[in-house]
Amino acid sequence: MTRKLSYDELLRKLRKLERESTDHKKTKEALLESNNRYEGLRQASFEGIGIHENGIILEVNQELAKMTGYKAPDLIGMNVTDIIAAEWHDLVRRNIRSGYEKSYEIHGVRKDGATYPVEIRGKNVLLKNRKVRVMTFRDITERKQAQELYKTLAEKSQAGVYIIQDGVFKFLNERAAGFAGYRPEELIGKAERNIIHPEDWKLVVENAVNMFKGRESSPLEFRIITRDGRVKWIMESITAIPFDGKQAILGNVMDITNLKEASDKLEEMEALEASILDAIPHAVLGVVDRHVVFANNATESVLGWNPEELIGQSTRVLYEKMEDYDAIGRIFYGTEEKTFFMEHIRCRKKSGEIIICRVNASRIGESRKEKRIVAIYEDITEKVKMDEALHEERDRAQQYLNIAGAIILAIDQNGTVMLINQRGADILQYGHDEIIGRNWFDNFVPKRMKSHIKSIFFRLIAGDVTPVEYVENPILTKEGKERIVSWQNRVIRDDHGNIVGILSSGEDITERKRAEEKLLEYSEKLRLMSLELSLTEQRERQRIATELHDRIGQSMAVSKIKLEELKRDLWETQFKKSTDEIIEIMDQLIYDTRSLTFELSPPVLFILGLGSALEWLAEQFQEKHGLRVTFQREGTGWKLDKDIAFVLFRSTQELLMNIVKHSQADSVLISMKKSGGKVQINVKDNGVGFDPKKIEMPADLKGGFGIFSIRERLNYLGGQFRVETKPGRGSNITMVVPLNIRKRRRKRTLL
Repeated sequence: MTRKLSYDELLRKLRKLERESTDHKKTKEALLESNNRYEGLRQASFEGIGIHENGIILEVNQELAKMTGYKAPDLIGMNVTDIIAAEWHDLVRRNIRSGYEKSYEIHGVRKDGATYPVEIRGKNVLLKNRKVRVMTFRDITERKQAQELYKTLAEKSQAGVYIIQDGVFKFLNERAAGFAGYRPEELIGKAERNIIHPEDWKLVVENAVNMFKGRESSPLEFRIITRDGRVKWIMESITAIPFDGKQAILGNVMDITNLKEASDKLEEMEALEASILDAIPHAVLGVVDRHVVFANNATESVLGWNPEELIGQSTRVLYEKMEDYDAIGRIFYGTEEKTFFMEHIRCRKKSGEIIICRVNASRIGESRKEKRIVAIYEDITEKVKMDEALHEERDRAQQYLNIAGAIILAIDQNGTVMLINQRGADILQYGHDEIIGRNWFDNFVPKRMKSHIKSIFFRLIAGDVTPVEYVENPILTKEGKERIVSWQNRVIRDDHGNIVGILSSGEDITERKRAEEKLLEYSEKLRLMSLELSLTEQRERQRIATELHDRIGQSMAVSKIKLEELKRDLWETQFKKSTDEIIEIMDQLIYDTRSLTFELSPPVLFILGLGSALEWLAEQFQEKHGLRVTFQREGTGWKLDKDIAFVLFRSTQELLMNIVKHSQADSVLISMKKSGGKVQINVKDNGVGFDPKKIEMPADLKGGFGIFSIRERLNYLGGQFRVETKPGRGSNITMVVPLNIRKRRRKRTLL
């Protein structure tokens, strides 16, 4: 039996029902409001929205109907694959089954069969306790068209274009990939970091972060590593873009490797230029429209102006007088010449001091209207003073040179006459000014010798030969006559030791040479006469010796025999003693006659020949002077001209006498041999030797058989005379003469 509720209990229950009724009403109202809000969002969405269960469409919004070309009610009940292109069915079914929730691109199909690119995304939800899938469809036809257009533009672009998303390349044009030595397909999907130089990666990342944070970013220069390991410089500009529904980086790049190298080279050149300008000890000014725009550091030491103080100033402040300023302006800007050179410009330093400058200037640009000049100001004040002093000294020296009796001549490295004194000008018969500045070899040397003397001169200038202390050469006067001059030459060197010319002093020896030629001619005649006289003397000696031997000698021998017979007849008489004394006197007379005969002309020379005579001579010197003399002979039976035999005998006799007097030798070897049609005699000793130069000229011209005379006579007979000796090492003298006499006169050539 049910218990009856009390009033209070009923009242509480009623109030509870009222509250529940109120909460239900509020819930219903909230649900209705939520449904209305969902329906509004669904219908107002710019994307197509569809709800399907196991692929069967349950709900669609108006945008999806519009996108597919159907009416919304017509889509209800259709399979979701009916609005998707056939080639994408499998992918869509897999994603539905797996519950894939990320966006992906496919091609949709409209009611009329046309396909279009669409981006879809799905998510499984519970609706009225049923598991359904909500899908959104976004028509990306315009985006795809824009992407294709951008791709086309990127491919045609001269710059490199790429898209990076999540740190990997999503797109590159040919040029961007080519900078690193790749094809685009080789880099797509690969990390950007793979080609960035490790030292520059942090810089690239910071630049991208700043860009994403909205900070202003300027083009960035960094290095990449190419496929073959080379390093290239890239300049990159980036911006943020959406790509496939996500944020990405759009980059434009240029290969600036060559530009960077050129820039580095330019910096090096600018640094070098600055170093050169600082190293130049002269003031270097850049001038535009007669105002200083640049000045090097040396400007202060030359012109007294600090470079910064001078920049902007008119160049008028640099000159002493307005006339100089105007004159230089006319030269700088009034001619077509690009370079200018001016000596002795009076300039004013900042302190007011006047200095003398040499100015070298060059116009920049092709047109005079640009009025841009680079000028170098060199302070030559001290040099000018030195030049003036030098000119005075040179004038004074010229006066001294003119007084000198010798020719003084200075020739530069090109053969041009720089200096000649009055004596030289007088001998050449030219005025002083007619000689200075002319080529010495082309104008004052005989044509037949010009090439030879010129060649030696240029070899001397080049340092290939050294100047001889004494040389004789002819010169050519204005009248075309030749004069013989003896020269003494010295090289002229600059401060660096380079040969820049020749200084010569010369003496006109024309008359002396002519006298010498006459003297030599007379000497030659005297020598020939001396030889002929010697030969004639020898013949006369031989005749007298023969007479002594054949007549007086024989007569005395017969007289002795008669006296000896008489002595026998006067045996033991008072005349025996006197007869003995007479016989002794006759013996002495016979001996003296025989000795005199040998002294006048050794009979052995003409009876037995030269070989036997030399052997006898060796014995005589060994016996009389205690000198060990050895004679060697190769061959016998020679037919030798008597005059030649006499000259060789007397020459050997003279050489032996010289050895006795001067050589301090204790041993001598005389050798004689025949060689071809000639006879050769060697006289070798172990004495102290001598200086062969001392026998080059005779002490006098009296004749005789001194060493010089021996040489002259052998030469006259067509023979040769050689001396091999050194002080302290003995001597070896060789005489070679034809077997038959061949007299000749020598021709002398004056060099």
